[in-house]
Amino acid sequence: MSQAFYDAIYLFSCGVRGNKPVLIHDIDVSKIYSLAMSQGIWQTTYLALKKLYDQDELIVDKKIFDKWHQKIVIQAIKATQRNKAVNDIVRVLEQKGIKCCVLKGEVLAELYHNPICRISSDTDILIDKNLEKKTVNVLKQCLFEVEPRYPTSYHVCCYHSLAGVIELHLQLYDELFEDVWFDKKTLNIEAYRQIKTSQGNYISTLGINDGLIFITLHLIKHFLHKGVGIRQLMDVLLYMSYYKNKIDWDRYDKLLKYLKYDKFMNNAIGIGIDYLGFDKNELPKSKYNDNIMQKILIDMEMGGIYGKNEVERGEFYKIYTKERFNRFKRGNYERYINSWMRPNIIKSIFPNRINMITRYPCAKKYKLLLFIAWLHRLLNFILDVIKKKKNIKHYIEYQSPEAINDIVKKRMDLIRELDMI
Repeated sequence: MSQAFYDAIYLFSCGVRGNKPVLIHDIDVSKIYSLAMSQGIWQTTYLALKKLYDQDELIVDKKIFDKWHQKIVIQAIKATQRNKAVNDIVRVLEQKGIKCCVLKGEVLAELYHNPICRISSDTDILIDKNLEKKTVNVLKQCLFEVEPRYPTSYHVCCYHSLAGVIELHLQLYDELFEDVWFDKKTLNIEAYRQIKTSQGNYISTLGINDGLIFITLHLIKHFLHKGVGIRQLMDVLLYMSYYKNKIDWDRYDKLLKYLKYDKFMNNAIGIGIDYLGFDKNELPKSKYNDNIMQKILIDMEMGGIYGKNEVERGEFYKIYTKERFNRFKRGNYERYINSWMRPNIIKSIFPNRINMITRYPCAKKYKLLLFIAWLHRLLNFILDVIKKKKNIKHYIEYQSPEAINDIVKKRMDLIRELDMI
């Protein structure tokens, strides 16, 4: 872990709690800015830097700092407007008899000292899967553009000029991860609860224990997929601290131990104590190892939020899924994965209109070109399969993970050290 990343996550932790940082060495603000941006934590990190700047304890060009300030103010205003638009949409849905459960977003932002600076890229809402069609129709009436759902997808992506991206979750996780990684053990057993946000909105969300299990496994899912950022870890730690005396720790610990994710979370808690400013009494007792914590933090630094910094991580979840398969499943992995992919074949050959327009922008203006593009894709598919240049897995974007690069090998070594197979 670099010194700049160490400084960045320390400043982020100060911003999260509203504390003024105490620096004992000079910091590289430009590197911290870059790392904070790659982790999706810049707005909160800025709050800590501002405390130093206002006390003349940080040397930054005034024009640069003013530019940062103006941009964050604009982002905060847009986030406030988006939150209001989302809450308005949720009220419309519930008036139509569609029960909505907000999974993250504002729910987790309320745990931050300055909630509006935890800015999300989308809003995840859990609904009854039997109400998918009704919900989509209501959103279309509210001027949302809805992307058709792939058969194996667990959510529907919806786009709005003010509300931004809303993901309608029909279940909490992708079916593949739910089955192979989590052994279908993530069912909600508590009634939804309501919280009041700092903006005065009332939001329905998961029960306290269901919520902790969800955000923990959401953190682990991203870590095992391509990578996870420090903000996702902070979310879980803040939740643990805030609800510590209301959490059923026996249920939580038993589930993580059964899934073999307990060692990872023990070290995640250790990161909170040793690197993110949490007191030991705030979090559950855990055994952690500094060498392992360093490896997790290096993985976070190198990968950035969701592992986006390293394209070599693209195949990682396939490698892990194949090795994890026999933990809970029986039978042939290739047969299982082919069966799982089969429903996607037609929609992969004929992508939905939104995806096609993204690939062929001119088709948005000339609808005939959209038909021609689909026809062109079909002909290419037929020719490629006949000539054996590509197979069906290429079109459904699930290639067998044959070439394992050094980054994937290193991550798999860490996974084995954490005993997550």
